[in-house]
Amino acid sequence: MDTNHRRAEPGSIPGVRQTAWLSGSNPAAARLPGVLPVRCSSARTYVRGTATVVELRGSLDLATAPAVRAHLDAAAAPPGARVVVDLRPADFFDCITLGLLCRARRRTLGSGGCLSVVCTRPWHLRILEATGLGTALRPAPTLEHALTRAARP
Repeated sequence: MDTNHRRAEPGSIPGVRQTAWLSGSNPAAARLPGVLPVRCSSARTYVRGTATVVELRGSLDLATAPAVRAHLDAAAAPPGARVVVDLRPADFFDCITLGLLCRARRRTLGSGGCLSVVCTRPWHLRILEATGLGTALRPAPTLEHALTRAARP
């Protein structure tokens, strides 16, 4: 269990547990709205520096969409959220995942935050370009590059 938080009563969002952040914890974690998504086989969320990283893995499709949505919604919820979505471990994603990425981007931008995507697989990059999302999501080649981009005001 992560030592940066303690469990509180379960929340009303499926796949998400409520947490109370301990004082003195990571400042980026303090901006999270009290929810920490439950780690699952298709997604995990963690804080790195000033950004919340959502790592997506495996085959991302209609079956995994609720868990992915819970992770992206929790990361994008705080005002001014800096979110990095890491697609490197993802083997496959479909239009459902693209819709969830667009939704998270819209939410972060709407609250004064930003969303960066880490994507290196040629097939995934071609999908982003073919859908026109390559320009909007601006995939970064490394996690460090995306974190640097997310740290900018």
